[in-house]
Amino acid sequence: MKKTKQSLTFKFLKRFKLISSEEKFGNISIVSFIGFVFKRFLVLLLYKYSYSSMLLDSWNFKFIRARIWRFFGCKVGKNVGIGNNVSVDYGFAYLIDIGDNVLIANRSLFLCHKRDLSKFRKGDDPSKLGYKVAGITLENNCQIGMGAVILPGVTVGEGAVVGANSLVARNVEPWTIVAGQPARLIRRIEDKNDD
Repeated sequence: MKKTKQSLTFKFLKRFKLISSEEKFGNISIVSFIGFVFKRFLVLLLYKYSYSSMLLDSWNFKFIRARIWRFFGCKVGKNVGIGNNVSVDYGFAYLIDIGDNVLIANRSLFLCHKRDLSKFRKGDDPSKLGYKVAGITLENNCQIGMGAVILPGVTVGEGAVVGANSLVARNVEPWTIVAGQPARLIRRIEDKNDD
């Protein structure tokens, strides 16, 4: 792989440990760095607003939060409701894909990265461990209960319901209800015509 020439801005920022990824920022200019910092600051302000603001709360739930999540990279469908204090792994927000008519209750957490413990051994320095990074998909019409935690690589199927305070480490089948830590199948949702 051909190595790109590093800009003076990159060398300066790397020296003071303000930036590290040569692949992403190797030939960054001072103007683009200022733009990058400004956008990050704006994203953090919007994230903070969407996380806990009660101002315009009914609009926040169905309209404003979904737009803010789109701004920092999530793919968000139509008619999505997002509650208060919902945490999104905004550094990896581009890996989150939310379908239409999805409801996400307060205090839920979406993680797209976790420590890779596969090679961790006694005596190893945990700060040197890498990460496993994977996306999260919430398909149409699913519901995420209050305080649920969705881990990397999980797909919550269409119409599925995740119970409050559940830890979802595996895919959830469509039209099922899961709950618990870890989340387990509670029951399948019947077809409307089966009554």
